[in-house]
Amino acid sequence: MEVRPRGRARPARTRADRPEVIMRRTLIVGYHAAGKGIREISQLMGISRATVRLWLRRYEAEGHVLTRPRPGRPRVTTNEDDERLRRAVERNPQMTAVTLTREAELPCHVVTTRRRLWEAGLRCHIPARKEMLTEANKQSRLRFAQTYVNVGADIWKSVIFSDEKCFSSVSAQGRQCWRLRDTRFSAINIAQRSRSGRVSVSVHGWMWWGGPGELVTIEGNLDSQQYINILETSFLPSVRAYAIPEPEPIYFVQDRSPIHTSRAVSNWFWALMVQEWEVEQKTKEAVERKTREVWEGIRRRVDLCSKLVESVPRRLQDVIEAEGGWTRY
Repeated sequence: MEVRPRGRARPARTRADRPEVIMRRTLIVGYHAAGKGIREISQLMGISRATVRLWLRRYEAEGHVLTRPRPGRPRVTTNEDDERLRRAVERNPQMTAVTLTREAELPCHVVTTRRRLWEAGLRCHIPARKEMLTEANKQSRLRFAQTYVNVGADIWKSVIFSDEKCFSSVSAQGRQCWRLRDTRFSAINIAQRSRSGRVSVSVHGWMWWGGPGELVTIEGNLDSQQYINILETSFLPSVRAYAIPEPEPIYFVQDRSPIHTSRAVSNWFWALMVQEWEVEQKTKEAVERKTREVWEGIRRRVDLCSKLVESVPRRLQDVIEAEGGWTRY
């Protein structure tokens, strides 16, 4: 006798689905096929004759002795409720399940709301963090990308990319914690933060197709005069020494920080360069040393900067496709 599974068999959650229960039903059919009567089977297995008759009739009608699907509890939400939930997510995908339940006026628990979101293929993720883009920013990005997307990869090999970065002795903590109920304040589940004793180091660096350039520590708050001093004493000499010798022109790219676009800095650039573009212990010494170690580690990865620079045409194409908006980079 063959016991075949159903098309949509329910997972083994209840006693009626256990293998040993299915095997006892199979024995009833087997005893009957061997010529034993209903009374004899009842006595052999210690069950009522009505149960024996039930499973013999079920096997004759359906060809198996598996448990039938059960309807379970009625669905709490209607199709209209599910549609309101979907529209609420489309309007603001960053709402919590609690807020969505209230916003869509769902007659259900928040757990049911999460279930409906899962059924719709929606999963909860931490959103990507990107700089704010105004409509003017998007248009400026789009114009730049459209202007330089087809200039070829070789021109980017002679471009210098520069920026500032702040490194801190306190790293950002995670936003999630998987824990047992009533263990919120256990030591292992606490995301500790220390506002006092935090040490940060700001640095200025540059890179080009051939690799990273010099790293300079920024003392205090960066202003226009200190930025010009970095450009004169470190940036320009190191670029001429390691990347682009005299008298080749330097193509320089930086963001539109207020310091970078100040009148004093702009005058310095116009005077000296041809502009082709439109646009351990938590001590300061330890953080600075670690920062330089990371920078030197980048220097040892000889192909990193070249791959980054060679990806510029792809990045520009992505900006065009996003109409000046955010991209994967």
